[in-house]
Amino acid sequence: MSHIAANVILPHVSGVPRDVTVNTFHFDGDPGGGDTAQIASNLISFYNDVVLTNRVAYFLSTIVSRATNGCRIEQYDMTDPEPRVPIATTVFTLGAAGATASFPSEVALCTSFYAAPASGSPQARRRGRIFLGPLGYIGGDTTTSVPNRPVSATRATIVASTQQLQEDSVASSTPWCVYSRVDNVIRPIVGGWVDNEYDTQRRRQPGVTIRDAWSASV
Repeated sequence: MSHIAANVILPHVSGVPRDVTVNTFHFDGDPGGGDTAQIASNLISFYNDVVLTNRVAYFLSTIVSRATNGCRIEQYDMTDPEPRVPIATTVFTLGAAGATASFPSEVALCTSFYAAPASGSPQARRRGRIFLGPLGYIGGDTTTSVPNRPVSATRATIVASTQQLQEDSVASSTPWCVYSRVDNVIRPIVGGWVDNEYDTQRRRQPGVTIRDAWSASV
């Protein structure tokens, strides 16, 4: 099994190098056989192609850059020694956002996936997830009497887009996989889910720019 890791890098409009979102995907592909182009194409489709009624990019915040070719995919041959250099880099334009307002940058919607279970192997090593975000203020239940959760139509779109990526990867003979760092093994993905709850990625929290202070007057 050959192992290609693909980092999808989504810069923020601030242009600050630390203000980027990185989603990492793992594939069984030939680093020297032209598979990198197909992997990049499948990943761009995951973010930009309309599945059901919307695309993944529709739910991402406007703080994520939509500049022409402003986003990129860097692929690595995981059999190379560290530090690794990309074996392929592809630029692309992220699709339009569906809302102008945004959730806090650390709020994310998680799409989870798993490989087939096997006796003697903890299932936790066969699961993975991608934290989609930062998110636009759209696709959630804004009813005042209940917590704001991703509504069924939002979840259905993310589920369908995730499933489409898995199917596209199999069709192109570059199956999307779960990577276990403990086992140092990739395993083909066979299913997944999206919960009706948001997640938090503290690393995406922006730095403080203003501090309002007070002091005791008595």
